[in-house]
Amino acid sequence: MSTPWSSSGSLVSDRLRPRPPQQQQNKGKGKGKAATPEPPKSNAIRVLEARLDGAQRSNGRTKDPKGGCFCQARKHALSNYVPICRRCGLILCTLNPPHYACPHCTSPLLGEQDREALVKGLEGELAAQMAREEAERQRVIEEARAAEGGFPMLPGAQMARTTHTPPPPTATRTVLSLSSGTKKVTVSSYSTPMVTQSRPASRGDSGEAREEEGRVLGPPREVSCVTEAVDPGRLWRNARAGDVRYIPLPGGTTGDTNKLGRKKGRRRGTVDTGPTG
Repeated sequence: MSTPWSSSGSLVSDRLRPRPPQQQQNKGKGKGKAATPEPPKSNAIRVLEARLDGAQRSNGRTKDPKGGCFCQARKHALSNYVPICRRCGLILCTLNPPHYACPHCTSPLLGEQDREALVKGLEGELAAQMAREEAERQRVIEEARAAEGGFPMLPGAQMARTTHTPPPPTATRTVLSLSSGTKKVTVSSYSTPMVTQSRPASRGDSGEAREEEGRVLGPPREVSCVTEAVDPGRLWRNARAGDVRYIPLPGGTTGDTNKLGRKKGRRRGTVDTGPTG
């Protein structure tokens, strides 16, 4: 016979599997620090990265899928990389990427050495832009710390404060009512969330959309012309107007008219007295 305190005793708790220690469950969670989420990229950074990637991958003979722009720097600023095509002389604006071919003659805008110089220049512009934005972000954080009294904040709290949008404020009102039967006072509170306006588009996105709207497409490849032979009897006939025919005046009026458009003859209100003696 076995007793509960004996080594061979059978208890209900003996059949349960022991839980692993808490240290083993949390093993590996505190090895490394949580990665700080990176701030979203600005429009200027995205544009420079796209140009750099295109300059590194393109061979210079690929056509622009958007068709380029033929405003000749009249609606947009002159391109800082390739202002003119060396083959056809087309003036290029900022909407014509330098790593694509000319939108008119489809010739490469850059040679091999020029493309390498462009890549180095874009890398420098990208690094300078990222440094400016990082300095601006640090300046905003320092100003926020100074405004709060100089208390230190965790990096995660800083990112959460800069990236997350605060919840909209709520309007709370209290209603005091008196029941007619029991004469008891009832206090009720109602909370109504206030509607906030949506965030407007950034300046970079709006400027890019405005430039896309002002894109000037190229001229048509096929020139519209009249293939009909010229009529020797009507050399000045407008062949684009089609079959033009003469429509007579209503009422069959064919009399001569003077400069004012009136018929020659008696005026209204005059009397014909016949020949004078």
